Amino acid sequence: MTHIRQQAVVSLIIVGLSAAAAAATPPARPAALVQYGVGTQLYAITSEGLVGQVTTRTGLKQGEWFSIEKGRLVPGTGDLNPSPVGYIKGLGEKIKYALFNGPSLAATTTIVGIRAGCIFGFYTAANYAGALGFRSCPSGDLAYDYGYNGTFLTGMADDGLLVGFHDNPHLQYSGLIVTPSGDERDYVVPGADGTKILGLAPGGRIVGTFLKGGRWHGFVAGIDGENLVVVNAKIRGKIAHDTGIVAIQGACTLGYFDVNPDVGQAGFVHCEGKHDSPFTFDSNFAMNPRGLLEDGTIFGDFDGTGPTEGFLLPGFVKP
Repeated sequence: MTHIRQQAVVSLIIVGLSAAAAAATPPARPAALVQYGVGTQLYAITSEGLVGQVTTRTGLKQGEWFSIEKGRLVPGTGDLNPSPVGYIKGLGEKIKYALFNGPSLAATTTIVGIRAGCIFGFYTAANYAGALGFRSCPSGDLAYDYGYNGTFLTGMADDGLLVGFHDNPHLQYSGLIVTPSGDERDYVVPGADGTKILGLAPGGRIVGTFLKGGRWHGFVAGIDGENLVVVNAKIRGKIAHDTGIVAIQGACTLGYFDVNPDVGQAGFVHCEGKHDSPFTFDSNFAMNPRGLLEDGTIFGDFDGTGPTEGFLLPGFVKP
């Protein structure tokens, strides 16, 4: 099993994604690629370690996996077939595979984060009938099913407030905000045809993307929707066709974009007073940035020619 492998150069990390954008290319930077199975998604870096989803190479025997119960990992019972499961991987520690054990043991699980003693994310039930959000805390386990086909939790505050998105019966995406007491309300950018809240940012703000005029636009707003700021990536003077915002760190914003519908998704960083800096390993595939650390490290995962791999770009942004 391969864990974290270092590469001095991973293809071309900072690139232009169109003929008009491919002028100057800054040098590539060192990267760490993360692979724990035949596909690894890296959603967060927590005090417990790296977390996300991994598709196992072989089945897991009893004792090799855990169920998520009341914010803890409890040794699982029975054997599992190869499937996408959540994982927690601490530095120098053996990887822990986990499935949410809410109303019943999940078929698949994605751990999005660990916050204030709680593990949260989303899962599919045993019958694979759509995705549901979950929060597992010492006080108990909760499943969230607000969508027609899926409910996805993408962020959690220390007080238990949750954000994410779901699809409604009209198959349109709506952002969702769940208060610590469990009250849910939808959030849709005014005039938009769909909205996804992709995370929480400092200062009680939400970040995400919304659909309007056939394009997805990034946004930053207050938790109540006030002070909405629309963000569209601008790469080498060209406005991206689609943009999403996933995180904010200080004066820098992290997101993803497509220059046009025929080109793969790349990541970008915008810092105040500077031009947007795009990055990808291959412009034909999908870069999925998830977070930006205080030291300037970007992390996430990449869908390329092979299985999905997690990645870290150390010091990509100057603090």
